[in-house]
Amino acid sequence: METLVITNSCHGESYGSRNTNLAMMGFMTYAKYLKSGLWERIRRKVFAQKGKHCSLCPSDATLIHHNRYHLVDLTGTTTEHLWPLCEECHSFLEFGPGNAKKPLHEAKATFLRMQETWFDFCANL
Repeated sequence: METLVITNSCHGESYGSRNTNLAMMGFMTYAKYLKSGLWERIRRKVFAQKGKHCSLCPSDATLIHHNRYHLVDLTGTTTEHLWPLCEECHSFLEFGPGNAKKPLHEAKATFLRMQETWFDFCANL
């Protein structure tokens, strides 16, 4: 198993800093990271910890969403900011009108609003 040493990390609160952190880890692109054995292990870990239901609706989750891209998140050291989501909720978070990618801070704010609304809804059942 590979060992990653976490040193000076870019903040991880933007796609640019995500890419810098990934380069520090040896990944040239986010797509290559998502195809790696490391990501597959992290993905399985998150599903095992948090279940296979979407964190924002009653649907089955099919993917894991990053709410930030700190090195501890990208290496799987913590899963606090990784969430199981269905395709529909993930697309709503990530893309705006015309399928334009939303800035990370906007996607994160939308996620937190939706999560709070879902928890309030479930509490009133």
